[in-house]
Formats: sequence, structure tokens, C-alpha cells
Amino acid sequence: MKRGKLRRISVDGRRYRWNYMYDDMDFSNYPYSYYVFVPEENQRFKIRVYFTKYEPQMKLDAYLYRGTLCQDSGEQAVMNLCRPFFAAQVIKYVFAHCCQDTDVGEVEIRDGEAILEKLGYSDFYRICDARDFEDSHKATV
Repeated sequence: MKRGKLRRISVDGRRYRWNYMYDDMDFSNYPYSYYVFVPEENQRFKIRVYFTKYEPQMKLDAYLYRGTLCQDSGEQAVMNLCRPFFAAQVIKYVFAHCCQDTDVGEVEIRDGEAILEKLGYSDFYRICDARDFEDSHKATV
């Protein structure tokens, strides 16, 4: 399933267009999902950050669950890559360590999980829903 429009976000004073996407019909690569980032001031440059362990559980362009339980620097948290909070963190990391806003062409980063781990996240492989929060009120969205 392709999600057409790119959303707008500002990170450290720079504007980007982004979206979190997946193709539920690509059975040879399933599960995978990816971010698309495009600097607004340089639309000749596109970055895709792929995730193969983080399974989005998305259907009909809507996230069915609150997110994926994970650890954020040792604390329980909920990760939902559809949210701008997570996109901003990945954008900041990618443009600080992998490429520049002035680059041209397309870049594919195939190990998005490594970026999430460098951002302090771990154990992000289990989908959660509201029942997971009945006993734990520490998880954040």
C-alpha cells in the first residue's frame, strides 16, 4: 500500500517532507517499512530508511495499535514510527551522520533498526495495544 502525500516537519530549523510507508503486497521482503525524507529546500534529494524488524501492522492507511513496546534508554516506552516525534529523531540522526541537505539523488539506508538502537531504543519487536497499559502506566506514546 502506498501512501501518497508527504507530510511537513521542521527539525532544528530546517524543513523536511516525510512519510512512513510500507508495501503489504511485497511478500519477498515482508516485513519491511520505511521512512521517506526530502529536504524542502533540495527536492532533488530523497532518503529512504528501511526497517525489517519493526513490523508496522498497518492496514488501510491506519495504524491499528498504539505502537510497539520497546525500551528507551532502559525505560519502557511505546514506539510508533508514524508519529512525527520519531520521524524527527531519525531525520536528525540521518542528516547528522549519513548525508547532507545539499546532496543530490536517492540514498537508501537498509538498516533502520541500527539507527533506532543508536538513538537509545531496543527490544522493539512486540506490538502492543490498550491491554498492555492496564498494569503499566509508564509507557509513553
